[in-house]
Amino acid sequence: MNDILLSPTQLSELENLIEKSVLRAMAKTSPAVLLPTADAAPVLSEKQEKETTDCSEANVAQMPEGVVIRGKSERLLFSRDAFSRWVDRMLSMTEIESIHRRDMEMASIKRQFGLAQLRVRLGFAAICLVVALCGYLVYEGHPTAAATIACTVLRALAYVFRIGQKQKADEDSDKPTENG
Repeated sequence: MNDILLSPTQLSELENLIEKSVLRAMAKTSPAVLLPTADAAPVLSEKQEKETTDCSEANVAQMPEGVVIRGKSERLLFSRDAFSRWVDRMLSMTEIESIHRRDMEMASIKRQFGLAQLRVRLGFAAICLVVALCGYLVYEGHPTAAATIACTVLRALAYVFRIGQKQKADEDSDKPTENG
């Protein structure tokens, strides 16, 4: 771990050097960028200007490992270990979120399956009740009433089944597909 401690004055000087070299690099690529004037930012001495070069990969490579400047008031600098811990935490949070999402999807599927089973059981119970009622009516000598009740219930069940299938098809067509 290579942490560097700088005094506030050293840190502000370093920030000014970096800012000036970034502005110079930007001025080379975009002529609309203006370099700071004497009253806008502190002017560097000739010796400092000679030592200051434009930002490049070589300059970044010369900096100590894991150094990131945070601010003028902060003296402790960010290390590579802290960055790797941050990345590990982000990955673990992503894994936790994916597990939670999968659990929520499974709960939704189980709920839908439970509702479908309830509908089937209630439909089966209704058919058993109607068959028992029609059998009793036939036994009592009312075959016409039994036939009317049986036909009405069968039509109602077929209609409910058809409406349920139509709603399911509409919901499936409203969902976006993976391909577009």
